[in-house]
Amino acid sequence: MSAPPSRYRLYGLTVESPLPLPCPRVRLWGEPDVRLTPGRAARFAGARQHLSGPPSWFRSTVLPDGTMYLGWTGLFEFLIAPDATEVVYRRLAGAARESFNVYLLGHVLSFVLASRGTEALHSTVVLVGGEAVEFLGDCGYGKSTLGAAFLARGFPILTDDLAALDARGGR
Repeated sequence: MSAPPSRYRLYGLTVESPLPLPCPRVRLWGEPDVRLTPGRAARFAGARQHLSGPPSWFRSTVLPDGTMYLGWTGLFEFLIAPDATEVVYRRLAGAARESFNVYLLGHVLSFVLASRGTEALHSTVVLVGGEAVEFLGDCGYGKSTLGAAFLARGFPILTDDLAALDARGGR
């Protein structure tokens, strides 16, 4: 018998997962915003039939029913429900648990957030004087390194790699 799923609070979402995630657990009642569910190989094989274009390391498509397929060759595949309330996952033999977590918590959840109408930016955010300061840039531009430099000087990191933006009170 497997353990019941745990709940996590990430980017303003309550995520329920049967997998342990590298985040603090929360105890929240009611329905989660997103459920992570393991998927069978046959379901993903059916989804891959809808891919077009040349093979590449990352592939995505929207299936006829509105489900979004995301796949990284030899590593993992994900299916995001049309209403973004469920993410079906499949980790392949070549993928380490750590890399699976990075792609799930960064890339896949950014697609979930966008599907739900929340803007997500590739950034690092630190707290300076009680205010969030966000560093934006493409991969390899030094956002995380800059965040680590701030952390070394006593400024906490709020998030690294993905920030979900939500306008409240004119801010």
